Amino acid sequence: MRLALRARTTAALMTAAALSVTVLAGASPAEAGPPAVWTRLTTSHGLTGLTEARLVRFHGALQVFWTQTDAASSTSIRVRSLSSAGKPAQATRTVVSGWATLINEPSPIIENGQLLLAFGGIHSGDPYDKFSGAITYASSIDGVTWTLGDGALSEHRDYLDNGTGAVDDAGTPVVAFAPTTVNRVSLHRGIDPSFPAATPDTYTSPTPGGVGDINLARDSKTGEIWAAWYSLGNSSAGLYYQQVYPSVGPLVELPGAALPYQQIAMAARVGGGVYIGYTVGDPIPTKVRLVKAGSPAHQDISAPGAVNLALAAGPGGRVWLAWRRNQGATLTVVRTNTTVSRFGPAVPVASPTTYGIGHVAVNGPTGPLDVVVSATTGKPLASYVALFHTQVRAPLSVALSRHSVASATGGKVVATVTDAGQPVAGAKVTLGGVSVRTNGQGRATITVKPRTHKGKVLVGVSQTSYASTTLPLTIG
Repeated sequence: MRLALRARTTAALMTAAALSVTVLAGASPAEAGPPAVWTRLTTSHGLTGLTEARLVRFHGALQVFWTQTDAASSTSIRVRSLSSAGKPAQATRTVVSGWATLINEPSPIIENGQLLLAFGGIHSGDPYDKFSGAITYASSIDGVTWTLGDGALSEHRDYLDNGTGAVDDAGTPVVAFAPTTVNRVSLHRGIDPSFPAATPDTYTSPTPGGVGDINLARDSKTGEIWAAWYSLGNSSAGLYYQQVYPSVGPLVELPGAALPYQQIAMAARVGGGVYIGYTVGDPIPTKVRLVKAGSPAHQDISAPGAVNLALAAGPGGRVWLAWRRNQGATLTVVRTNTTVSRFGPAVPVASPTTYGIGHVAVNGPTGPLDVVVSATTGKPLASYVALFHTQVRAPLSVALSRHSVASATGGKVVATVTDAGQPVAGAKVTLGGVSVRTNGQGRATITVKPRTHKGKVLVGVSQTSYASTTLPLTIG
């Protein structure tokens, strides 16, 4: 399996990176400026093109996890905390260190009021080392001090680094991974004190090829847990998902799915529903598709060359989407409305480096979207991979009832403010130092007084958690 799916994924990533470098030669880095300012999170050179950050919000802070190589046969899992404003709140902390190898995608969840990080790897060369090959965990009550758990999350010890997923099931962890089988996902519920676990694993239905890029999500309304993964065989490939708890549902293949390049984009919507995102089109994707698990309905958005798609729950039932373009340095961010039936405007975000963006991770249930990307940085002959963070705010759509007003008579202008087609109440609309708030229909009336000086003026619109905007108004 490692020689199949991971080898092809790695080759595809290297090809995409090479294309990005070729296209971006001579471009300027986006260290600061609209619409986002990037903050570098990592300082060591132990990350690779396969490094994927994992995000979880704990006690109001964003916890960013990653795996890195510290020395020959010595790897570690690190974490860094960011404030609600996106500022680093503490120095990088070590979760575990000194392992011979560790998986590239440790999976964090909040479990009974503490952080739990599921992972696997080879702890040492000792054949009797109980941690070697096992899926296990580390925990922390504050995100600062970490303890290696003395329990297993699988009956198997021969893990494969093909992705992991974890969710909290009402106080019990459920973990998905790819250990012994090559054509189905293994799952385990609960922590077992023995190594390997005495409680047997369960499995998804088999698919045509090896599995990878695994993810899990739990519907907060129904309690249903869904697994999604990419399956790659010698003559077939596809994206599959299946309900796995509390009962096993039918296996579903999502048509037209392209190679995901990273963990399957999956998010549990606030208020209920699990959504899966994927790029459509092979070899070059043309659009991004958003599907509700268990439903044949879907929403498409044009996205030529989209790769590395990530999803996150947004406030009020919205869903965030973010992806990079294969041959460019631009990240695209989009948010749906509260019913996930319509997309809002796309927001382009320039890369933090001239080399472009690699993997993408997002988190955004409270308003602004936290984005963490891997990106190659440094000099052309001394480049390395680092993690960068930024925050993106959803844009406001504003329509004016008229775009010009006679100076002699003045007049009223109605501004209508929406978010993905839905009215935004309480938005501040400002003209000439005077502000009014939008009503429940997203409308606010501004007044141009008679004999106002002729020329172009700007109507400003702002609202908490949104990107501010301005529109021109002509006084003639």
